[in-house]
Amino acid sequence: ALAASGLSLFISSFAFGWGPVPWLMVGELFPVEARGAASGMATIVNWGGSTLVTQTFAAVLALLGPARLFAAYAVVCALGVAWVASPAFVETKGKSLREIERDLS
Repeated sequence: ALAASGLSLFISSFAFGWGPVPWLMVGELFPVEARGAASGMATIVNWGGSTLVTQTFAAVLALLGPARLFAAYAVVCALGVAWVASPAFVETKGKSLREIERDLS
């Protein structure tokens, strides 16, 4: 019961927190002319990464052990937070697509 509650809390928190960020950013990062193809490629990369993590989890867990594996995942998450907090991550709130394209070029 505790594990199921923890998993439910994680999924809910992720859905209201970091979960939608890549999907929202994709629509704002690419110019209108390339948005369809670029969004498709971004989706392939996103799902490819998810598949890679899923398929290698058991082998890497056996190789590193749970502490090292989840420490590595924590490092990846920390790098993501650092990137979002950095000046390289452009704020798009309240900006037109033209302004966003100008800021990213």
